[in-house]
Amino acid sequence: MMWALIGSALLLIVLGALVRRPNWYWLISGYNTMSKEKKEKVDIKGLSAFLGNMLYLMAAIFLAASIAYLLDHPLIFLGIISLTFLQIIYMLIKAQKYDGNSKNPDGSYKLHVKLLIGFLIMVFIGVGALMYVSMLPVNIAVNDQYLQIEDVLYGRKVKWEEIEKVTLEDELPKIEARTNGASIGEIHKGNFRLEGKKRAVLFVVSNHPPYIFIERKQGLIIINDKDQEVTMEFYNRIMEKMKSKN
Repeated sequence: MMWALIGSALLLIVLGALVRRPNWYWLISGYNTMSKEKKEKVDIKGLSAFLGNMLYLMAAIFLAASIAYLLDHPLIFLGIISLTFLQIIYMLIKAQKYDGNSKNPDGSYKLHVKLLIGFLIMVFIGVGALMYVSMLPVNIAVNDQYLQIEDVLYGRKVKWEEIEKVTLEDELPKIEARTNGASIGEIHKGNFRLEGKKRAVLFVVSNHPPYIFIERKQGLIIINDKDQEVTMEFYNRIMEKMKSKN
């Protein structure tokens, strides 16, 4: 993740420099396919300079996010990444200033531009909310009937008679694919395919052992918390109830 962000930042810096050059205006989406009449209504020098600056800013955001990821501050990381969505919305709105084709004769934006802006705002709110709830820590509740894994998106109840074995492991199997889940940095929640084609439901923060493996006939569940003491508390509560049920 960190190296992907750094690599993306370097690419954005290169693109930010190129997009300012007349020979590279074709990088600006939509401009190269415009008719000559429409191109004449575009302030291409102003637009290219603006987009170049926006790409530099996005590169700076990615570098800041990589530092937050390296220092293991997931909430700060999420906040920084969220700035990217805000910047994209701002960039698309501000870019219309340089495009005379997007405005009515009275200077107001055309309907399709307004709809696009509204859609992007809704997407930003939705993605931001999804990322936030995906990063919330998992909790468990134990009663006589079942083990409840408390999570906003992927929480579930597991009956004690379904559980075949519970172990504490120091290694997390390699994740091969996400089939119906969410991964944000080290946080993985939902349904995944692990090494060896084994399917599992994960509620884990990788690189923070130990991990609780709950073997069931229906498949494997793996749980842990970033805090080792919390993971051990979960494990002890589960094992205590398992012993009382036997």
